[in-house]
Amino acid sequence: MHIPHNHSPEQSPEPEVEQLYTAANAGGTDAMVSLGLLLGEQDRPTEAEHWWQAAARGGDPAAACNLGNLLHTRGRPKEAEHWLQLAADQGYA
Repeated sequence: MHIPHNHSPEQSPEPEVEQLYTAANAGGTDAMVSLGLLLGEQDRPTEAEHWWQAAARGGDPAAACNLGNLLHTRGRPKEAEHWLQLAADQGYA
């Protein structure tokens, strides 16, 4: 499933960012986690949530932890608890 990313036509994204989107869209969980971090730094939490959820569903405990923390800060404690418990169950602390 291809997820488009938003950038203005006059602003071309860095090649590294393009590579992250390509790898994430191809199913690379490491790229999904990294992309979520980048998007979080850019104050784009909804997009970060999307990528961390995809990676967490793919079994990545770091993504589950990041997602849980993000959901907690967004006022969704029940969902946060689910993902944080999943990360903990996988030995990620």
